[in-house]
Amino acid sequence: MAVRSRGAANERVHVGEHLEVAEAYLSRALELLGKGDPHDAAEKLWASVRRVTLALTELALGRAAPERGETWRAFVARALRVAGLEGSRAEELASAFVGVRDRLHGAVFYGAVYEEQEHRPVFEKGFEYVRIVAGLVSRLAGAAT
Repeated sequence: MAVRSRGAANERVHVGEHLEVAEAYLSRALELLGKGDPHDAAEKLWASVRRVTLALTELALGRAAPERGETWRAFVARALRVAGLEGSRAEELASAFVGVRDRLHGAVFYGAVYEEQEHRPVFEKGFEYVRIVAGLVSRLAGAAT
């Protein structure tokens, strides 16, 4: 497993900050969803997914964004594979990333459209994504030291 390093101490601080912020947003998303506010919960979950993804891609690939011509789905899947996930699981989680971005952040937050049957499973996949990716990042950060 190849993990790029730009200085172990600086990288740990940066990754740690991403994970800390992602956890705070995740907690807030769960709280808002529990209070019946799926619109703001969608925004907070997207923020959590985004921050944990930045930690992953920066640690695994040394980049915060895909290269020109590469989709976010492919970029995230590649980072997940570098982090140790097998191909189909990496693809499934990359789809969860896109689902939260497009269906929750786009449709629920910006579009103000929430349908429990349509969007609740996307929330659940997003929560799972954050938990799994945070664990992978923690493991990679430990291996990089």
